[in-house]
Amino acid sequence: MDKTIILILVGILFLQTASAVDIEFTAERNTAVDIIEKCSIGDYPCSDSFSCNATIQNSIQEILVLNQNMTRNNTFYNYTLSPSQTSELGLYKADTFCSDGNYNGTNEIWFMITPSGRDAPTSGESVALLIAVASMFLIAIFFFIISHTFKGDPLAPKGSSLSSGNPATRFFFIALAVIIAIMSILFSTVILMQLFGGFETIIASYSIFLWVILFVIFIIFIFVLLKIIFMALESLRIKQGLQMPREGY
Repeated sequence: MDKTIILILVGILFLQTASAVDIEFTAERNTAVDIIEKCSIGDYPCSDSFSCNATIQNSIQEILVLNQNMTRNNTFYNYTLSPSQTSELGLYKADTFCSDGNYNGTNEIWFMITPSGRDAPTSGESVALLIAVASMFLIAIFFFIISHTFKGDPLAPKGSSLSSGNPATRFFFIALAVIIAIMSILFSTVILMQLFGGFETIIASYSIFLWVILFVIFIIFIFVLLKIIFMALESLRIKQGLQMPREGY
């Protein structure tokens, strides 16, 4: 739980950093990516006397390309990153320098590498996702608090309804709280995987854990339900005089 919360906070900081720069495009991880420099002087493209170089670093500050010549294609310059150079997820930066010996200029090109090639959530979307996850946690807490209202009173006479409370209803709300809490953790991890990747194992582990918990809760629920049915039948027999009350009933 604590690890997931820390990762969510890291994700928020990541989104704030990403929103502070102008991201020109988003590409898929482990694919070839073309870096395009639209060299121009005023409103006119640079002549073929210009040459452009590129220096590119990935999201963990590794230098992938250092001052390499870009290929001229009519009115723009291009450098292609290989699939092996786009294995890291996150924000990449390309610094370009163009010159013809008399005129020169620099440019920064920011782009994002994601698992699917889709754009990362905007700041507004990230806030909405955070609110959604927080709401799920609050709902889980709400159901857990409600479950305590169906708890028996230890000071009530033994065998009365006040002493036993309503175990089935209490268990139902506790089960809802646990399921929603697990789903919120899983949902948070899925969001982080889309942003950073590398969490596929965690996702699989949480999925297995979720199914195990649901199975255990189902078994307990069936046990409690059967117990309540037997208690109701026993109470009915006692009222009809078909059975003597047990001691302490």
